[in-house]
Amino acid sequence: MQMNRWRLPAKNERKIFRNYLTRYLLIVLVVILCCIPFGFKAYQSIEEFVLAQNLREIEDGIKALNHDVEKMSIIATLMGEDTYLLDLARIRGDVPGSKSLHMKYIKENLFDNLCLYDTASMAFFMFRNNQVVVTASQVSNHYEDFYGKFLSVDDLTQEAFREKVFNQVNQSPYLKTDQVMYYDRGNKIIKNDVILYLQPVAVDSSFANCPAVMVFIIEKQRFLEFLLPGDLASTAALKLTDRAGNEMLNTGPADAFDAKGYELLNYPNEACGLS
Repeated sequence: MQMNRWRLPAKNERKIFRNYLTRYLLIVLVVILCCIPFGFKAYQSIEEFVLAQNLREIEDGIKALNHDVEKMSIIATLMGEDTYLLDLARIRGDVPGSKSLHMKYIKENLFDNLCLYDTASMAFFMFRNNQVVVTASQVSNHYEDFYGKFLSVDDLTQEAFREKVFNQVNQSPYLKTDQVMYYDRGNKIIKNDVILYLQPVAVDSSFANCPAVMVFIIEKQRFLEFLLPGDLASTAALKLTDRAGNEMLNTGPADAFDAKGYELLNYPNEACGLS
């Protein structure tokens, strides 16, 4: 028996292949189009999850910062109730040598309190009506000689710094500075990009004329560690202003707060006096 062999012309084979390929691509295209809404929804869900997680981290940082600032404020209040410190605050003009034990006691008290807060690297007392200055490691009843040798802020003179502190404490508890130099147990310390946190001391239950101020030295980096933890420091922008509207800190691109692509969050914070 003779078998008939046949095959389609090459033109028909190509046509069948094209039809098959077209149907296959159409099916793939339909599947892809159906998946796009799900993919977009998944992207939105991931974006919302990451944003919510970042918000939780920022809010936790704000709470931690508030807690530490509150501790510094409480320490200043408690130390401001000390009879030795109040006695020094009431003195006008020259301080007699008999008060040196008062200053030593305040210094030791300051040193003991260093472990109670994490934000500030050092603290000291200044007095409006006399030349006493007390740090956690040094005391002096000659502020004019002490300032510049053992403590200095930016390029301010001793009188300019004193005036700035006692004027600023009535407006805002924060004072922005570029550089602070001080001595800690014999070691010269220089801190750049610093914010001074100022707490007035009440005498006879009154803050009138603010006879003494406790000054905390805080590096701006510490605020970033609280408010932009982890990867947020490199992906987010932060702007801090005090209650008077003075800018204390600004990170990120110059146009970050006007540019698209950023989620703008505003946290007015009366607890620590920053927003």
